[in-house]
Amino acid sequence: DGTIQAFAASADGRTLAFVRSTMGRPSGVFAAASDGTSARQIGTFNDDLVKQWKLGEVKEVAYNGWNGAPVQMWVIYPPNFNPQKKWPLLQIVHGGPHSAWLDQFHFRWNMHLFASHGHVVAAVNFHGSTGWGQAFTDANTAQYGTKEFEDVEKGTDHLIAAGYIDPARLAAAGGSYGGYMVAWMNGHTDRYKAYVCHAGVYDWVSQMA
Repeated sequence: DGTIQAFAASADGRTLAFVRSTMGRPSGVFAAASDGTSARQIGTFNDDLVKQWKLGEVKEVAYNGWNGAPVQMWVIYPPNFNPQKKWPLLQIVHGGPHSAWLDQFHFRWNMHLFASHGHVVAAVNFHGSTGWGQAFTDANTAQYGTKEFEDVEKGTDHLIAAGYIDPARLAAAGGSYGGYMVAWMNGHTDRYKAYVCHAGVYDWVSQMA
C-alpha cells in the first residue's frame, strides 16, 4: 500500500509516525499503532492538489520472465481506459540496475503523467532489481543486458496478449542504467518505434564508480 520512506516511534512507543507515498499521491505524513494497525493520514498538505487529478488504475502483475522465473511488473493505465480499444505501450526501464520500481510518487519518471497522455505504461522489475532476494539482485552482475532484455520483452508480450495493446505502437524509455537498456533494446529488436535514452550509461569504468 505505497512506499514508506521514513518512520519514527513516539516517546512512549505506542505510536509510529511515517512518510508514505504511492504512484498517485506525493509523500504525506501518517500515523499508526506500534504494531502497524490503524494507519491514518495526519498531514493534509497536498489534499487540495491531489483532488484535481484524474488518474488511471495501477495494477501489479506477475509473469514468467528469463529462464521461466517469476517477474513483477507495474501496469499504469490512462484515465478513461477502455480494454476494448487498442492503446500504445510505453515500457519504462529503471536504472541501477540494482534498484526497483515501487508504488511511489516520482517527480521525474512519473508513471501517471506518462499514462495521462494516452499510453499504457509498464514498469518491469527485471532480474537485477532489489526486493526479491540477493540471488535475484545478483542475477545480472557482470552479464548486463541479456536477462533484463528478456524480462522486458516478455512483459511486453504479456500485455500484447491481453488484447488491448497495439503492437505497432510500442516505445521504451529509461535513464542511467535504464538508458543503457533502451540502447541495448534498440540493438536487439526493431519492434519499438521510439526510444528515450536519458543519461544512458556507456562507460563501465564510470559505472563501477
